[in-house]
Amino acid sequence: MEHDADEIWETQAEVAASAISGAGISAENIAAIGITNQRETTVIWDRDTGEPIHRAIV
Repeated sequence: MEHDADEIWETQAEVAASAISGAGISAENIAAIGITNQRETTVIWDRDTGEPIHRAIV
């Protein structure tokens, strides 16, 4: 099974923006974030462009 890595990133960015807005803070107030996945999903990113090289493999 595969997932679109760009879609994963876009939906997570939307959730983060909504959480920041809902908390009434700005992104500058955030010191760090953590990203995790369930089980063995793998995404390979291009080091230079930051773009996924292939779809996420589940």
